[in-house]
Amino acid sequence: MAGTGDAIADALFGSVLARPAVYTPPDGGAPTDCRAIPAAVPADVGYGDTVLRSGLLAFKLRTADVPAVVDGATLTVDGVAHTVVGAPASALGGRVWVATVRTG
Repeated sequence: MAGTGDAIADALFGSVLARPAVYTPPDGGAPTDCRAIPAAVPADVGYGDTVLRSGLLAFKLRTADVPAVVDGATLTVDGVAHTVVGAPASALGGRVWVATVRTG
């Protein structure tokens, strides 16, 4: 049911979990207002008693707001600029991008 996935995305991105954000393509294209939801990144790696932290974050973005997420783009959330790292993953039947980012 296509309507169910759309309703779920509407509820998620209309909730208090979503934060106002701005997506800017790496080529200097026009910025796009959108909403971003913080997502977990399983990037910590343990070696015995040592844990290495990657310093990466992830945000979910609605594909209806940002049709293409590109490596090197800037996602500004809560006034903090993040750089998209690599290709995003697709979620919720292609309605949501999960973009991995690093701050700075």
